[in-house]
Amino acid sequence: MVSRPLRESVGAHYGWKDWLVQRVTAVVMVVYTILVLGIALWHGGIDYPLWKALFADNAFKLVTFVFMLAVCWHAWPSAAPRHSWSSTAQPGRPLQSRPAAQRPRPLVCDRRSTHR
Repeated sequence: MVSRPLRESVGAHYGWKDWLVQRVTAVVMVVYTILVLGIALWHGGIDYPLWKALFADNAFKLVTFVFMLAVCWHAWPSAAPRHSWSSTAQPGRPLQSRPAAQRPRPLVCDRRSTHR
């Protein structure tokens, strides 16, 4: 007799954890953005002496580090190869029937679009 485990770990794992990570990290990024914009508005802009003074404080360094971690963690679920491959690669489906956003495009520089 073959027994199956109670919980089988296969697939792309689109679940509540990825959903929650996206929401929590988005809130962290919005709060940090509001903080930096508030500082810029309060001081009439951000110049080098203010930037140096902000990063002299360990609390601002920590908040910035948490923001950078949130950016990386926020991007990971959608940038992971398992997600990008499964959402764009559709074997057996002709290229012409795919939506325009999924069709490969050549990278061409158009000389007419450059401003001189």
